[in-house]
Amino acid sequence: MLVVAGTNTAWQEARLQLSSLTSYVERGGKLVLHHPDSAFLSAAQPVLFPDLDAVDGNLGLVLRRDNTNAVVRLTNHDLYWIDQAGDWNKPELLSTNIAHRSYRKRFSLTNYNTIQVASMPIHTSGGASSGGWLLWANGYVAQDITVSQAGTYLFNVSASGTPVLGGWPQMSLKIDGRALDTVTVPTNQLTFYSLSANLTAGTHQLAVSFDNDAYAPPEDRNLFLAQIRWGRDDDNSPGSLLTQPGAVAQERHGKGLVLLDEISWDTESQNATKAGRFACEMLTGLGAAMRLSPALGIQAVTMSNVNVAAYSVSGGIAWLGSNGRIETPVCFTTTGSYTLQVVAGGTAAQGVLPQVGIIVDGVIRTNFFLISTAMTAYNITLSVAAGTHNIGLAFLNDYYAPPEDRNAAFSLLTITPPAPPRITSLTTDPLLHLATLQWEGAAGKPCEVQLASDLLSGFQPVAAVTNNSSVATWQDGGGAWGAPPMSAASPERYYRIRQAGP
Repeated sequence: MLVVAGTNTAWQEARLQLSSLTSYVERGGKLVLHHPDSAFLSAAQPVLFPDLDAVDGNLGLVLRRDNTNAVVRLTNHDLYWIDQAGDWNKPELLSTNIAHRSYRKRFSLTNYNTIQVASMPIHTSGGASSGGWLLWANGYVAQDITVSQAGTYLFNVSASGTPVLGGWPQMSLKIDGRALDTVTVPTNQLTFYSLSANLTAGTHQLAVSFDNDAYAPPEDRNLFLAQIRWGRDDDNSPGSLLTQPGAVAQERHGKGLVLLDEISWDTESQNATKAGRFACEMLTGLGAAMRLSPALGIQAVTMSNVNVAAYSVSGGIAWLGSNGRIETPVCFTTTGSYTLQVVAGGTAAQGVLPQVGIIVDGVIRTNFFLISTAMTAYNITLSVAAGTHNIGLAFLNDYYAPPEDRNAAFSLLTITPPAPPRITSLTTDPLLHLATLQWEGAAGKPCEVQLASDLLSGFQPVAAVTNNSSVATWQDGGGAWGAPPMSAASPERYYRIRQAGP
């Protein structure tokens, strides 16, 4: 699998290597294109994903789709991002930053049905116009259609529009009264727009609606509809949309595939947990090997409320409306310096943001003021002894003077242990009977080199080394700890690195 992402420089290089990328996919490679720039899309679309067209624009609600030939299976849970968490007195708002582009299936069906919009039996607003129907107010046109086989159906709608204050008509595809796809019509020239929906076998009401009427003389936002072509997409079609709208799409190409990923998992901070979960799910589904993080993640809503009089939970956020703390027991297997990351936000009063603290066994170990009302990650390093400790998140400076109300909100607590030394290479010289060990570790930390002649006899400490930088080395030439390596007396050697201090 190859992932291409990054700045314009990265996409310029990818554009120059387009023939190599195409060959890679054709031979069976999986190519992930994360947020490609417009120049790359223009160059790559005809050769890598000819069945898909890109449409720019912020997306709100994004849902997964069930596809027969989808390589990656996504969940709606990881696509449900929050812009503003709800509380007892305010609604929850969905994020519109989940993606800034989507993809649409190109309508290339050879067998399809055609509907003349002016002849449809239902028109809830507007009137007949030359060659079609003009919706000059919010409303829709509709008629029943019957499908014999369940599957993904494509609807190619011929439409044009007029703007108000730069805003063009929004056109939605509705099946049985439920909006399943939406597109903006940004031109007064008749153009075909491809929309899609998953249908079960049977009769359904097909409707195309105008959703954002506006009038600011002399401008008048209207939607003109001429024709609808529709038919069932082939189950083996190379291109498919994995979400609705198509923020994630794939196209099979040769023996491999191209995955187009527009989900903003690399820049999202407020919903970082879900963003990270989505990225891991997507990459794992494509066959990527992951190194598991040693960190422990604790959702704030699972922690126990301790003496918080005004406490509530909403949208995965724990709200502390008065001073107090939430806490949970955590087992620390070794003594050391642990990194605690707290994802917190809240509301300010009198120009002062919430002050929060980290509590260990009822004692405040550190406290700090938040720098933003938005959910933001804060990293703190604490020395913790081995054993089970109650770890708490506290709200310390409650203030209430209507209409101002200072509250603290917590989303996630992540505890990361000290990184252990990691062996990166072992270089041997059989002629000189030397073995050179290299490892990565924390600078300034003492490490113990351990050696064993076989795994049954156990490891014995043979040297103490303090890392002057993040990389350290040690050479085994025999001596006080035994015969030289790769000699007749010691044909086998096993090495282990352990951190010697906290």
